[in-house]
Amino acid sequence: MAVVPRVRERTGPETTRTMTHAAAEQDAMRRALTLAATPGVPMEADTRRVGCVLLAPDGRTLAEGYHRGPGTFHAE
Repeated sequence: MAVVPRVRERTGPETTRTMTHAAAEQDAMRRALTLAATPGVPMEADTRRVGCVLLAPDGRTLAEGYHRGPGTFHAE
């Protein structure tokens, strides 16, 4: 079971994000955690599992991926 971190909503005059954007970011974080937990990815002492989801300014998912293990490209 993945632990989903709490996401604190930014507030104040400097932000133009809406609740829709916050929800999209939370969904993307949950997806990234799911990707990071992909079965079959080896975890070693100096290598961590990583998932990544890239969002467009409007909240659409542009790309996603995960680190497949030592010697492979990173998720980012």
